[in-house]
Amino acid sequence: MKLRATAMASAVAAILASPLAIADDVHKVFGQVNISVDSTSVSGKGLSAGQKDGSAAFVGRNKGTGFKSNASRIGLMGNMATNLGDARLTYVAELEYTTVGDAGSKDDSQVFGREATVGLNSKTYGFIRMGRLTPMYKANYAAIDPWTDHVLQARAGGQQGASSLNANYFNNAIEYRSPNFNGISFSGFYSIMHDKSDQRMHNAGAMARYLGGNASGVGIRYMKDGIRLALDTINIDADTIAPGGVGGVNVKNGNANKLTAEYKTKQYALAAHYEDATGINQGTNIFAVGSYYLGHSTFTASYGVNQGDSKNTFGTKDATTMGVGYKYKLNQRSDIIAGYTVHERDNNAGLSRQASTFTVGIDAKFGY
Repeated sequence: MKLRATAMASAVAAILASPLAIADDVHKVFGQVNISVDSTSVSGKGLSAGQKDGSAAFVGRNKGTGFKSNASRIGLMGNMATNLGDARLTYVAELEYTTVGDAGSKDDSQVFGREATVGLNSKTYGFIRMGRLTPMYKANYAAIDPWTDHVLQARAGGQQGASSLNANYFNNAIEYRSPNFNGISFSGFYSIMHDKSDQRMHNAGAMARYLGGNASGVGIRYMKDGIRLALDTINIDADTIAPGGVGGVNVKNGNANKLTAEYKTKQYALAAHYEDATGINQGTNIFAVGSYYLGHSTFTASYGVNQGDSKNTFGTKDATTMGVGYKYKLNQRSDIIAGYTVHERDNNAGLSRQASTFTVGIDAKFGY
């Protein structure tokens, strides 16, 4: 862990200190430090002993008051001229690190890799990249949720209105994104591991049980005049599925489909998505959020549902999440944040559990 941290620091220092070899080459250090204080209470039947005393999380929330790192990260990204017409060589190398708690620990989990890609980007032919990446299926969700990486986000635990497909990254993947044709663009990706691989295809929640095999997806998107419309589909075909799930119901190979919509003006934004992940036993998901802009302030209200049945790997009959939030813009990228969210979950045995969380903090973003 210490070696990785030293190498990262050396790379950052070298980029900051060295002059650019070519005038129009671009190299950036970027990142986020997102620290909040979250206070959570839990209640209901069916909670584990750990969830009751705070030693175990319930949908990503621990009982009591504590600091959260909220996916703080640092990375390097850039693009360089090539001999291939208008195509530019692009790269991203990003690490997530724990900013609070036992941040001085030698535990390797304190620092881990996020997105890491290399590719070619052309205004004429489009963008192709490979590595560990976010496909458009996830990117279209992240674009409409103002609370990604915080407790109010829809994708928390895959049960607040967005499945685990909307979090983390696909490993060993290649992606193509077409140029924009009067607001319309297309995308496709493919992730594959060698035969009999025991490597995870994905690393988020229930998705981490898929080992080896391949995944693929395509999508179409329209973006123009404040309107965003996107339709995406993903197919999972793993070699092996690791044990897991509630009530003996695991994930399975199959398809997930999603429709995303947003209308945005200078005064407000309205956005929603509908996701059918029943083909991989993660239920159907509905998420809607409204934002109102007033000066440096943004006010939000959101609603998310993970609808399931006896075939839901989370053991959920219905999981409903409601939240209100506030952001005060300190500069173009950084905010003071505050919010309150309630998650209510019924399982197939008729038991009901609830978690309520108040959060307040500061998001500092740089280099984007």
